[in-house]
Amino acid sequence: MRVRGNTDFLQNQLLNAVAHKSATSPSSPLEGQYYYDTGKQMIYVYAGSTWIPCGLASHLHLISDITGLQNALDNKTPYGHTHYLSDILDWEGELALANHTHPISDITGLQSALDAKASYYHGHSISDVSGLQNSLDSKAAYSHAHVIGDVSGLQSAIDVKSDKGHGHVISDITALQSTLDGKASASHSHAISDVTNLQTSLDAKVNRAGASMSGALVAYAHGTATNWEIVNVAYGTSATPPSNPCEGCVYIQYS
Repeated sequence: MRVRGNTDFLQNQLLNAVAHKSATSPSSPLEGQYYYDTGKQMIYVYAGSTWIPCGLASHLHLISDITGLQNALDNKTPYGHTHYLSDILDWEGELALANHTHPISDITGLQSALDAKASYYHGHSISDVSGLQNSLDSKAAYSHAHVIGDVSGLQSAIDVKSDKGHGHVISDITALQSTLDGKASASHSHAISDVTNLQTSLDAKVNRAGASMSGALVAYAHGTATNWEIVNVAYGTSATPPSNPCEGCVYIQYS
């Protein structure tokens, strides 16, 4: 159905309507006419002299879609380009050296700011510091002393202590007397009978002088029987040979 005139919908909605679909824009368009470009998937509206894209919030354009864009881009340099110093006109005298300095007067307000500051090395009197004198007045001198009464509880603590150089009697120490009673005097002696088995051990020994021994006398060195020379022994002497001698007996005849 073709409509030859304007249609007034009386502010009613046009439901389920589909825009004119075409791969190319309509010929001889009127201002306000629109169509859906099937190639670009975009709705275009004719603005009286050109088709203006509209519709999707996220869409793309060809450079040729935007009037003058290609010429503008042709006059631009690449994003990551560089310049030689000679490429920059009138730079001389405009740039400062990297290691340059300034007098204080070159920096606005610097002198007045410095004038309001204290010297790096400066001092203060006590009165310059708010509340310092009151704080000091409530302090004790660096070198000061106290009497016992100045320290709470010190006198009562001292009263229960002993003098540094004090002594004790035996009765002051619990069980000391009974412990001492069970000890021997520092200088004491013992009878043979006080030592267990001492008498038996002595009975098995030869007297140091005046004892007689029978049987062969064998000397040992480091646990092994060996022939030892007997020295500093007085042999028996007689005017006549001994009676009933044993084999190997020795005597010295002195007349």
